[in-house]
Amino acid sequence: MRFEMVPLEEHKKAKHEAWEEAEDIQDRIRRLEKVASKYPEYMVPYSDMATSYLEMGDVDRAVEKYQGIINLKEKFDFVWDNHLGIAYLFTGNIQKAIKTLEKSRVHSYDQGLFLALAYLKRGDKEKFEEKFDKWISECMEEYNELPYQFRYQRYIDALFGEEESRFIDEIWDKYLDYYRQMAL
Repeated sequence: MRFEMVPLEEHKKAKHEAWEEAEDIQDRIRRLEKVASKYPEYMVPYSDMATSYLEMGDVDRAVEKYQGIINLKEKFDFVWDNHLGIAYLFTGNIQKAIKTLEKSRVHSYDQGLFLALAYLKRGDKEKFEEKFDKWISECMEEYNELPYQFRYQRYIDALFGEEESRFIDEIWDKYLDYYRQMAL
């Protein structure tokens, strides 16, 4: 059974206010919990809470929130496939993460990166590079910008050890150098 949908504008406004009015990360999480309680069909606050916990360095609580998304997946509309895929990734269900992100009917800015990270988490560096290349190329084509690695560092740190993080850094630097040269 799916929840009855509330106009998206109300969801966005409530979530935006939670972020804008929060005094700190803990307050943001409390506010997002209220948004999630008021709009239980809206997955984004759950994902934002997980992101906030990652920002605090609390990987266990982030994983709990991602597990909550998975537990409620039948109640969410297909639009949230990307968040569900990320939730599977963080809860260690790599095959489901890959399957969900591959079949997602919604394209988001960072979907390709999380798909690439899922392949790396599975141990497939070649597939990681293939998906990462596709993601970077799409970002350059659609947005005319190279994504900033620091935006994703907390995710990378939570998912990978030092060796894999260094591998990601090397790949990212390769693209950064390539596109810098093109700009000259």
